[in-house]
Amino acid sequence: MKYISLSLIAGLLFLLFSLSNCSDECEQNYTYAIIEPVYLSFDELRSTPLSLSAARRVKTPGNIEPYGEYLFINEIFSGIHVIDNSVPENPRNIGFIELKGNFDIDITGDILYADHYTDLLAIDISSPASPQLLSRSNNAFLEAFTTNVNGILIGWEEQLLDTLILCTDPEPDLGAIARWWPKEDYEVFVDPTIAQGVANTDRSRIPFDTTANYGKHHYRFLALEDRLITFNNLQFRIYDTSNPENMNRIANFRGARAAYALAYNDYIVMVDYWRTSFYKKEALLEGLLDFYYLNDLKACMEPSIWASSMIVPSQSQRNNPSCFTNLSDTNGVFVIGLSPDKEYSIQGFPPLSFRPTAATFTGPERFIICAAESGVYAYNFNKTNPVEDMDQRPINPYSVQKINATYWVKAENGLFQYSYSPSEGKLIELGGL
Repeated sequence: MKYISLSLIAGLLFLLFSLSNCSDECEQNYTYAIIEPVYLSFDELRSTPLSLSAARRVKTPGNIEPYGEYLFINEIFSGIHVIDNSVPENPRNIGFIELKGNFDIDITGDILYADHYTDLLAIDISSPASPQLLSRSNNAFLEAFTTNVNGILIGWEEQLLDTLILCTDPEPDLGAIARWWPKEDYEVFVDPTIAQGVANTDRSRIPFDTTANYGKHHYRFLALEDRLITFNNLQFRIYDTSNPENMNRIANFRGARAAYALAYNDYIVMVDYWRTSFYKKEALLEGLLDFYYLNDLKACMEPSIWASSMIVPSQSQRNNPSCFTNLSDTNGVFVIGLSPDKEYSIQGFPPLSFRPTAATFTGPERFIICAAESGVYAYNFNKTNPVEDMDQRPINPYSVQKINATYWVKAENGLFQYSYSPSEGKLIELGGL
């Protein structure tokens, strides 16, 4: 009996020693990441002075607006470049207006209109090297952003946390998990109450694409004398800008949507994914709707939100509003003509051997055409061989804008400026950025 008791005691001691070692081995240090929202307070947004700072390299150009010999180039979500293009062979980047969250700009007279996250700005650019803020319409685009008492959601920050977990600890509460995946040697946890369904499926990046949080429905602008139209894929609004220091919203049309707009004679032409609408300009600018639409022109759409493919002919060719589009399975250029009795016609040009991304007129049946895969082309469809000239460098062009007498091509590898000689059928590369 004494022998059994000693054996039992020895066994218990061994078990306790083993459990102690198990506890030590069970301790584990976990490193994981959390995604924290980053907010910009409204006070900070509106207290930052507007000024021209040092020039920056153009990275993601949006809209380009001419002002005399100057160009104002929207840098998507960052601000506005000011370019002296008085010598097209050598454009000078003279400065940058920092406007974080800026998506589009337009100019009429000496006034530049721009969005600044939730706010609409009117900026005096009569002295391009010294822009002056005339007025700010607070919360003009409030519904386009995620906001709360902390301000505007402008991005996400990743933070690494270390946690020591023991066998004796209860299961750790890491919060509700909306999405997770391995990221290097740790895991990512996201609280769905913050995520709001904007998680990015690209696993090589932080779970949230910060640009997705700059706004759900970005607004674009069309400035016309003493009126400004702001529009997106949900609605458009009309502002009275006769006094830029005190802009006044006179109309809001919810459900009247557009991704691109232009003024043409007595009409405002608005294009979206569903249709092309023609609004009577005189009525619209007074806050009234008088319009008709063409559902079968819904394909008349830009290839990207800031790379317009709507074509306005040169002044001598302004007989019809026009559109560059793919209305069939072939890669073509089409011109849509509109008559006063609301009838329209489609003039199609021979199919191309590539898929065009944008085009603009240089003359009757002459176009500058971009193709992301193959370059920039001067086309004359009057010729047996329509390709007059080409730049086939791998610049990946996606849009072209005619600015005064030159053509600015936006590409993944920069901004390229060309002139065009109709007599020689030549593209002449000028200075770029």
